[in-house]
Amino acid sequence: MKNKDFNRRDFLKLTAVGAAVVASTRVIKNTHASSGSPKGAHQWAMVIDQSKCTGCNYCTLACQANNDVNPDIQWNKVFSDGKVGNKPVYVPQPCMHCEKAPCVEVCPVKASYYREDGIVMMDYDRCIGCRYCQVACPYNARSFNWEKFEGENPAVPKWGNPEVERRPRGVPEKCSFCNPGLCGRLPDRRTHVRRPERSRISRQQGTARESYLSVERKSGDGTPRPLHRSCP
Repeated sequence: MKNKDFNRRDFLKLTAVGAAVVASTRVIKNTHASSGSPKGAHQWAMVIDQSKCTGCNYCTLACQANNDVNPDIQWNKVFSDGKVGNKPVYVPQPCMHCEKAPCVEVCPVKASYYREDGIVMMDYDRCIGCRYCQVACPYNARSFNWEKFEGENPAVPKWGNPEVERRPRGVPEKCSFCNPGLCGRLPDRRTHVRRPERSRISRQQGTARESYLSVERKSGDGTPRPLHRSCP
C-alpha cells in the first residue's frame, strides 16, 4: 500500500511539473500584455547600483529577519558574477516583479497576482502548492517550503524584526517588495532616485560594470526600508 501511495504521489508531482513547463512555454511565446497586468497610475521598482555591491549578503539577512524567512530559504539571493579587471562583481537577485510575470500567468487559482502599483504578490491562503509559478519564473526567485518553519530565526533581532506572519507549509515563498511598509502608506512615501551619468567601464582601473540607477527608498518620516538600512 505504501509503494502504491508513493508511486501515485510521484506521478502527480511529475504531471504538475510537466503541465507547468507547458504553461510557462505558452506564456513566453505570448508576449503581449495580459488583461491582468497592473494598470495603476504609479508603478514601484527596485533598482540596485551594481557597482557598489560588495557581496556582503547583509540585504539577504535583513530580508530573512523582516519577513521571518526560514534560514534554509532566501528571498533575496546574491550571486558572484566574475570580475571586471580586478574587482569582483556581485548580482543581488530578489523577485523582479515583472511587468508581465510568467508566475502570475500560469497560476491556476490566481494565488499569484498583480497589485495596481505593479508589485507581484502571493495569496498564500489561496495557493494549492502546485509550484507552476516556481517552474515558470525565469529568475528562480521562488522557494518552496517543504516543512513548516517553527524554529527560531537566527537573523532576528540583529538584522531586524518580523513584520509579517510566517507562511504555511507547502507554498512557494517569494520577495514581497517589503510590502508591509508600502500598504496603506503609498501617498505619504517618497522614492529618491539619483540618475548618474552612464559609468565608464575601465578594465585597467578595475571599475565595475555599468551602474544601474541608485535608489534610496524612504518612508514619510525619512526611515529607509529594511534592505536599504542593511546595505553598507
